[in-house]
Amino acid sequence: MGKTEDKESRRERALRFLRLESRGKIQRAILGIIIGVIGYILLYQLTLPSYKLLSMITIQFNLAILVIPVIGVFFGPLAGLLVGIIGATGGDALFTQQIIAFGLINLSYGLLGFIAGIPHYKGFSSGRTLAKVILFTIGGLLVMAAIYLVALIEVAGQNMLVTLLYNFLPFINVSFITLFLMTPTAVRLIDALTSYARKRIS
Repeated sequence: MGKTEDKESRRERALRFLRLESRGKIQRAILGIIIGVIGYILLYQLTLPSYKLLSMITIQFNLAILVIPVIGVFFGPLAGLLVGIIGATGGDALFTQQIIAFGLINLSYGLLGFIAGIPHYKGFSSGRTLAKVILFTIGGLLVMAAIYLVALIEVAGQNMLVTLLYNFLPFINVSFITLFLMTPTAVRLIDALTSYARKRIS
């Protein structure tokens, strides 16, 4: 009896951690995955103007990668994980004709969304909550960068230095600037819009 109750409590804790503890939450997560994957693929090839500060530092935003942690924040870690993996795989398949199905690089995108979605955020009007959003998003980016680097080293072989300078560093530079500056802004804006919509409906 005790073992059964322990298994059930662990299952409940796992579902609560993934924000899937009720049918409504599961439906919400599925909706978030659909929105996130479509949003990621639509923004995949959108290129914004870049501004070069130094030879290796360029200010540019990647809106597609921004979708991943935002979905994690609003819909939970599982939704963020799946949006990262499916979005990256779908984007590669549609626009580069290269499918690295569930490879290390696509997994790294998923882990970005998973880690950003770990906390249970309660409202986004306070600076403390937005700081938590930034903290977990940058934590996800660090994990993503480590896995991305391992995958590049495996592919690069003897051209590792060239790969680091012209692939890894520009990617991390753009990703960090996008996620650090735009994730809290996007989260706050979406929260304000949804709150306004709820008030209008009620």
